[in-house]
Amino acid sequence: MLGRLLKTAWLLRRAQRWVVQGRCTAALQALEQARALRPQHVGLALHHALTLAELHRLPEAVQVLQHAVTLQPTHPVLPIFLARLYYDQAQYPEAAQWCTRALHRSPTNCHALALHALIALANGQVQQGIERLLQPVPLPITALERACLWLARGRMPSLLQQANTAMQSRMLLCIETFLLRHPTQTHTLARQVLDTTASQANTTLADRLLGALDHVLFQATEQFIRQVVIRLRQLSAVVRYVGQPSQRQFQLRVLQAEAAAYRGEPARAQALYTQVAKQAPDIPLLQERLREVCYAQGKFAEALRHWRRALAQEPEAPPVSGEAALVFGELLCQVGEYQEASTVLTPERTGTLCDYRLGYYRGLCALQAGAPQEAQHAFAQALQQRHPDIVTLRLTEMARLLQGNRANT
Repeated sequence: MLGRLLKTAWLLRRAQRWVVQGRCTAALQALEQARALRPQHVGLALHHALTLAELHRLPEAVQVLQHAVTLQPTHPVLPIFLARLYYDQAQYPEAAQWCTRALHRSPTNCHALALHALIALANGQVQQGIERLLQPVPLPITALERACLWLARGRMPSLLQQANTAMQSRMLLCIETFLLRHPTQTHTLARQVLDTTASQANTTLADRLLGALDHVLFQATEQFIRQVVIRLRQLSAVVRYVGQPSQRQFQLRVLQAEAAAYRGEPARAQALYTQVAKQAPDIPLLQERLREVCYAQGKFAEALRHWRRALAQEPEAPPVSGEAALVFGELLCQVGEYQEASTVLTPERTGTLCDYRLGYYRGLCALQAGAPQEAQHAFAQALQQRHPDIVTLRLTEMARLLQGNRANT
């Protein structure tokens, strides 16, 4: 008996390690061996079902969990996982039934509440689903704990913010599927991130206090240092091109543009860079600077056009890679060129870069290509990185779009 228990535990640990490594087929074989040793173990059945789901064998995963429920009908976790499997198969009535069963046992289960709202979204009850996801979580905490939580976050956490990565990736897939039906009316995530009001809405009280302290202590010093550097470079240009007035004027205009960009005046910087780029259209650096200031203004099509010009001016340069490949792929997604973006955002081009935008835009490319499961996996990878609350931003955009469509009708 002891030997069977030890071998089962060893097989389970091995299977969990293989799942993390992406070796789901080998993990499934190990779990099948473990279940043969302990067929009545509900935990093993749950791991078995989740591994089958990773291999997209959802009907088999449902059968395994249903059998586990018959073994232990009062298990607190099985109903929500079973509801999630039914949701992934688009069997929404069954998913809602098991979700209700999970909520009956635990009314404050945020994952069950989030899935219930997600089912409403998938069923076309968009407004109802949005309202549920944006409502504060009914946490069973005291008034003092609630006040401390508000102080730390700036507001009470919404339901979707308390959901785990697996649930949020499903939310993001559902939201982006809806938004892709209205490409001309939808603001992209990059535009939302650039939007000052959207950034302030997701800023906590602690962040605002730290931001004010940062402004007082560091920003003034940083601005002063930048001004000194610009002045020194201007003086250097005057001395270096003392006998070349046209070249001196050109260098001074470039420095004026850089100063405007440093001061946070991208529109003025764009105007100045455009003037000097007309005088020297063959300098790739100017096109790159124009790309940067256009991006800062949300002019993604112009930014992409300048990037292509810079690439055309260096035909023998190696393909963009790393951070540059990410930005290039992001710009391609902004203008709807998802097929080209998918070739730019490959692991061979981006390497070991860790950025939420990488998974997010890979997910959009997969969604456009008709691969929702691959898109959900990419969205999950994005949500595992530090990100500006992607799901809340996109759900807010979904609500804005829905409200605008209703106003037009």
